[in-house]
Amino acid sequence: MLKLLRWLSALAYIGGLTLLLVADFPQEGVRIPQLDKLGHFLAFALLAVLLLRAMTPPRYVRPALWACLTAIAVATTYGVLMEFVQIQAGRGFEIADMLADTLGAVVGILLWTHYRKRFLFIR
Repeated sequence: MLKLLRWLSALAYIGGLTLLLVADFPQEGVRIPQLDKLGHFLAFALLAVLLLRAMTPPRYVRPALWACLTAIAVATTYGVLMEFVQIQAGRGFEIADMLADTLGAVVGILLWTHYRKRFLFIR
């Protein structure tokens, strides 16, 4: 049951992230250059961690290397696909967004695998 909930949370996050990445928000007010890259970085760090948690057993077992690499690969592939979808939605295609997505996924996995014992309350 817990594994199903983990997969459902990862899929729900992907659905919400898709809506955010495809939506065209108005560009009003003060604009900070390249701030969206930070958003990409953080969003894909969380996505990779959710995917990793869905692929690993519910107990406090160190995630396997294959699970870490798979989570990074899936998050990165999703980020690349979303850039192509954004072209169809009338938005721009940016390689820097894809780099931020990949870097976020890698850093998210590294931080989670290093600090996961501190989050013992998360099952």
